[in-house]
Amino acid sequence: MTVKQTAIFMTIVCLALISIVANQGFSQGAGGGKALKVLTFKSTHETFQYMAKINRELGVQCNFCHNLPDYAAAHPQKDKTRDMIKMVQEMNSNYFSEDSERQITCWTCHRGAPVVESAE
Repeated sequence: MTVKQTAIFMTIVCLALISIVANQGFSQGAGGGKALKVLTFKSTHETFQYMAKINRELGVQCNFCHNLPDYAAAHPQKDKTRDMIKMVQEMNSNYFSEDSERQITCWTCHRGAPVVESAE
């Protein structure tokens, strides 16, 4: 199996797991998941779309930040991820218009890697 085929397969598996969790009552009302502390989405669907975007932008799968199958369980990477999301949100609100197409995302620095490469 090629790297591309493996990535596609893993994405499908991750999306299938997300679907299963969503159907098991992951959503708790308008806010999405029960462990959401930084994200304020109106639906589980929006939350999962954002998580899939993070997966692509960091080149990771769900288990990088989550203990499967309990997505809400504590995981060492979650606090760092929350800090990074807050940093991106603050940079966008302080330096870029929300209507602008020029927004900071995880991809801006990570470029598909879980750890940002040094500029040196």
